[in-house]
Amino acid sequence: MKLKKKHIIIAACGLIVYVIGFSTCTTHVSRGNVGVVFDQFNGGVQDKILTSGRHFKFPWQRINEFPTTIKTVYMSADKKEGSRENEAIKVKAKDGTLTADLTFTYSFNSENVAQVQRNYLGDGDYIIEMLRGQIRGWVSEATSKFTTMEIHQTKTSEVNAAITNHVQLKADKYGLTIGEVTLSETNPPDNVKEMIAENAKIEQEAKKVESELKVEEAKLEKAKKEAEKKIIEAEAEQKANEIKAQGLDEKILKQLAIEKWNGELPNVVSGEVISNLGN
Repeated sequence: MKLKKKHIIIAACGLIVYVIGFSTCTTHVSRGNVGVVFDQFNGGVQDKILTSGRHFKFPWQRINEFPTTIKTVYMSADKKEGSRENEAIKVKAKDGTLTADLTFTYSFNSENVAQVQRNYLGDGDYIIEMLRGQIRGWVSEATSKFTTMEIHQTKTSEVNAAITNHVQLKADKYGLTIGEVTLSETNPPDNVKEMIAENAKIEQEAKKVESELKVEEAKLEKAKKEAEKKIIEAEAEQKANEIKAQGLDEKILKQLAIEKWNGELPNVVSGEVISNLGN
């Protein structure tokens, strides 16, 4: 009985050692990520890159993961958008500042992640956390060439393209591939809001005037066509009357000729004088 109990204790201890050994001597790299090995007894960051899945390692090695698939970062005033807190950014413009939400996509190049960790001593999450602060400044560097009105309304596509290009250049040294960077939910200062409201009012009034002009033009066009129709009808009637009058004139002349005829035939035929055709 005592022997059996001893075997159970040994088995349990062995199982505990196995579990501890398995957890400390293996690691799992998440799907869509790669792992960089940091070995404190062998020169720090290793060149070998671990793909997604389970791998063996020494207990003193640490594995830092970097996403190679596209990830999206939301920096918003609304936590529902994915931000941990109010992360809306202040954006500089030529004529002032405004607040906005920011969205960008990123991924790491698996060929560069080892060097990235050597340079910045952190994993992908650490790099992105560090960039959250820097990207605010990069965005303002790009938007400072535009007015608040252009950023908020009139040149949004051009502004987002300029931000994306600028952030991509700045983030390149971190081994990051930045996708599209987009400003949204821009909130301009009150003077710009008033200007937008005034412009909207002017545009609405202009559309109203334009609509009224189109109605008047339609009326004029209709009146013009009716006048042209009447002129054509009048000309046709006048022509008909002229033809009718011409016909009456010929009848009148014939009637007068008949009335003036004395019943005698002409005395001259083919240039010769005939004294009396009746004899």
